[in-house]
Amino acid sequence: MPKKFVLVHGCHLDVPNWEAVIWGDPMNGIYGRVPTALRICDGGGDMVLQIGAGGSAFEGLSEGEWTLKYLQAHLEEVRHLLHSSAAFWETYLRNSIFLETEASNTPAEILAAFTYCIHAGIQEVVLVSSPEHIMRCLRDALQLREEHDVFQHIRVCAQASDVSVAGTNASDVVIIEPPHKGGLLKTDIHQQAKRLIPFMKSKIASDFCFELDAFLTEQEKKL
Repeated sequence: MPKKFVLVHGCHLDVPNWEAVIWGDPMNGIYGRVPTALRICDGGGDMVLQIGAGGSAFEGLSEGEWTLKYLQAHLEEVRHLLHSSAAFWETYLRNSIFLETEASNTPAEILAAFTYCIHAGIQEVVLVSSPEHIMRCLRDALQLREEHDVFQHIRVCAQASDVSVAGTNASDVVIIEPPHKGGLLKTDIHQQAKRLIPFMKSKIASDFCFELDAFLTEQEKKL
């Protein structure tokens, strides 16, 4: 029975540095999402690797299918990088990689992983994604555990790759925690930020940012 489940989150196919995000340059020590996951699985035949479907497609293939094709095309590179034999990786690709085909976003990919784990009796999930994305992956996984009793026994950890989506990095991620220590005003800024998320793809978000920028600029003059 597999002991651990490794989830490689999908990357939108329109990302300008898609190959770098997915693969990186592992021969020179720069590991994208897939090689990062393979390093976790190296020598561990008791691990299942899921490649997330993602929300984009090209020429009839999903993000996950393109990712798997890329992995298969670079299998020789994997053999040179990792400790396991060629025979191990050929067998692993055939028997231990779960290509998810339905999920179209990060929470759905995690839900598919957790559901697989329940049926397979696996109790640990490792999330793998880029530095600018991995923190939200972990947050979404913990929220799923809170919302569904059946998932509460699953242990979750996260591993960042070395390559961010072009133009971003971990320092661009903003985490707004609920106030939980003395000296802070009991405001609900985190709740207001959550309310904005459903509008991120609409003009409302653009208008909000414009007005917020003007407001903050005025307030900063008073500091």
